[in-house]
Amino acid sequence: MHTKIYWLHTYAHGAKLGIMARPRGNDWLDTEINNLKKQNVKVLITLLELHEVRELGLQQEEHLCSQYDITYFNFPIPDRGVPAIGNKTEDLIRSVQQRLELGQSIVIHCRMGIGRSSIIAGAVMLKTMQNPKNILFHISNIRGLSVPDTAEQTKWLENRH
Repeated sequence: MHTKIYWLHTYAHGAKLGIMARPRGNDWLDTEINNLKKQNVKVLITLLELHEVRELGLQQEEHLCSQYDITYFNFPIPDRGVPAIGNKTEDLIRSVQQRLELGQSIVIHCRMGIGRSSIIAGAVMLKTMQNPKNILFHISNIRGLSVPDTAEQTKWLENRH
């Protein structure tokens, strides 16, 4: 069974934004990335820190994405944390929005697809859905559990509005 993508929103040209738990690593990773390709994922963003990448056996994720013609970004955010305030975070969110508008489906993952991935996806969705609380409610419904992980993460998204 492959790691499930939780598709959150469909954009112009059929592009979709999704979140997921991290793919299964090591010997399973090739199959996982191939499955993303089969689901028309064009961009994969990981929010894992380097020590998590090693721990979870995901060292080949970037290489395998390249083999399957999936653009890969690593934007590390501490587990249960929030991204740094500044240009790099804004650039990431703007880049995701632009790629979606160009018709590229994007999946964002962290360790479990609950905290970090939800707030980054939520920040992207603020362009089309204006209310952060509604966005988190929407993601929680699709994800099947309450998101994000911490009050700090909720506050981070709410302060973007």
